[in-house]
Amino acid sequence: MSEQRIWYMRDNHTFAQLPNDVDAAMERLQEVFDGHCGHYGMLATKQGPMNGVVVHARSDWEEFAEQARPWLEAALQPSAAEIECASWSQP
Repeated sequence: MSEQRIWYMRDNHTFAQLPNDVDAAMERLQEVFDGHCGHYGMLATKQGPMNGVVVHARSDWEEFAEQARPWLEAALQPSAAEIECASWSQP
């Protein structure tokens, strides 16, 4: 299966790449969020079903986390085509 790339873009347009595991990504997001003055930014990806969909951070970690987790879960789940291709390679 292809590796999804998920990014947190800070309000100054610098990026932090997030791990491809929801819990690890949430931990990294909180580190980035807490360490960034202003706490404004967004989640983004150019791949998969969540292409172009973003979740905005607006200085409230709890509110952002509530929206970020389901977005990450959807963005990181394999597509139906990837699952089908993976099943073909099984003996």
